[in-house]
Amino acid sequence: MRYKFQLKLAGEPHIAHNYHASLGDAVYKLLRFDGDEFLSDEVAKPALADGERYEYYSYALRFSEVAPQRDGLKLKKPYAALIFSAPGVEEYIAGLSERLEGERLEIFADGIRTEFEISKVEPIRDPQIKRIDSYTLLSPMVLALPEDPNQRYLRHNDDPGLINEAFNESLRRKFEIVNGEKYDGDSARLYWDQKYISKRLKRGKKTTKKIRISRNGSAPEEIVALEIPFTVEGDPELIRAGYLAGFGVKNNLGFGLAEKKRSR
Repeated sequence: MRYKFQLKLAGEPHIAHNYHASLGDAVYKLLRFDGDEFLSDEVAKPALADGERYEYYSYALRFSEVAPQRDGLKLKKPYAALIFSAPGVEEYIAGLSERLEGERLEIFADGIRTEFEISKVEPIRDPQIKRIDSYTLLSPMVLALPEDPNQRYLRHNDDPGLINEAFNESLRRKFEIVNGEKYDGDSARLYWDQKYISKRLKRGKKTTKKIRISRNGSAPEEIVALEIPFTVEGDPELIRAGYLAGFGVKNNLGFGLAEKKRSR
């Protein structure tokens, strides 16, 4: 199950372009994933890998209206929403969510501090996942092959075999977290929305977004993320794992959260 955190601006109406790492840390802190309550929760233990940092969650920060500026974004309206999903620990999140209203979410990146107050937390009912479904991205998706030593980020025009290998590798890992067992079924198949790609390219616009991530004082990493609607065909339970935990990689940094396209 997903949750929607309704946010109201509590400071200056600006946010940095590269806010993802800071937002990721703020979400982790807000939900107390390093606290005793979470670490001792029987529901949480299966989702932890040998005591490592819990990373199997995804989210997207959605603004009401923004205007791009040289150093970031200007928030033209004081409202935003954080859409959050954490499979395997739903009971913990449900219990915690009741205590989060009134708390603050603080983001600090590139010298810009942005602060929101949580005005309301509400659950979002999961949709029915079908064998063939189309999705739009709430946050950009990152695809990379895990065995690639250079971790080259894939673009839409890379080899479809490589794209689907990377896409399915991440789905299998998430299926194991969501279901508590390894996936031994057929792979899913991803298809890009070619009409969307064609329109973007004809207008001279890109289908990717470069985002700079720097954490714990490390050298900045430039991530290439895709902003393309897509269709997935495959086992609904495998696809559901991606819907819940995020498609692609680096989901805990706010990448790969998608929603089903609404039927016209």
